[in-house]
Amino acid sequence: MAIGSSTGGPAALLSILGGLPTDFPAPVLVTQHIADGFVPGLVSWLNDGCAIDVMAAADGTGIRPGAAYFATTGSNMEVDGDVLFFTPPGPGQLYIPSADTLFASIARTRGADAAGVLLTGMGVDGAAGLAAMRAAGAVTIAQDEATSRVFGMPRPRSTQARQTRCSR
Repeated sequence: MAIGSSTGGPAALLSILGGLPTDFPAPVLVTQHIADGFVPGLVSWLNDGCAIDVMAAADGTGIRPGAAYFATTGSNMEVDGDVLFFTPPGPGQLYIPSADTLFASIARTRGADAAGVLLTGMGVDGAAGLAAMRAAGAVTIAQDEATSRVFGMPRPRSTQARQTRCSR
């Protein structure tokens, strides 16, 4: 499962991750737009409210079910098999770590065996990657406007997206 979030994301993440049991059958990979240096505090705070293990990821980290891995600031997190790796931001990339980059790597490597979740936040990061996951057959979920602190990232980008938002 891959999750992208920004403004308002920590509370939404606590709600989601806090509800997962220790035997959750998949790893959870998270890109949260957050200021440099704040990921360790966020991870610690989430660990206090979650049954699953929550940790900051590093290049080469092996992933396992029942754990959540957070991208650190300054680079993009991707997955190859059961290993995470980090890539430098592209030219002019605004959102780092990028939900689009993570989602695209999940679409390439996991296809229909994945789920993507796009949560509250400003901007459009995650929309293209979530569409790639959807095209690969993954389950895709976007937070609704009523519960989003900022309804930018999960906002539908087309009429078709609005009509098929909650389907596979």
